[in-house]
Amino acid sequence: MTKMTNFYLHRLIFRLISRLFSRQILKKVSHTFLKFSALAIFSACSASQKMPQSIDLTQLSSAIVYAQVYNMLMEAEKFNGVHVKMNGIFYENSDSDKGSIFQCVLVKDNTGCCSVGFDILKGSESIKFPANLTEIQVEGNFIVKEDSEGITRSYLVAEKLDWQ
Repeated sequence: MTKMTNFYLHRLIFRLISRLFSRQILKKVSHTFLKFSALAIFSACSASQKMPQSIDLTQLSSAIVYAQVYNMLMEAEKFNGVHVKMNGIFYENSDSDKGSIFQCVLVKDNTGCCSVGFDILKGSESIKFPANLTEIQVEGNFIVKEDSEGITRSYLVAEKLDWQ
């Protein structure tokens, strides 16, 4: 009976280790895929090519959207003034030191473990923000400007914001 119990115990430990190992591999493969996706988009949007006037991210896969948003944040000056349409999650947070509240739209990678996004500014006073963590579709211009502390930041100036 003891040998049988040991067998099942070893089998259970083997399964647990196998699952943990396969998750680690899947996570690494996923991150590698995202890096290659970002590299492909970056290569396609090299300095010698003209930037598009408009980018519609609503028809793309989550991996490509994540890579494109990340690329836009890393190469913000190249995308300054581009019109963007995207789906994401509305997130509102406050800066306890400054007492200010900021809003952003976040997109997740295909594994759901990482997110990236743009701070949102209202393009007009008619724009209303939904409840925190609501799925939204936002349309607006991507702008880069220097804040009051001299830090260059990028924003999505919302012209249209929809949610259900």
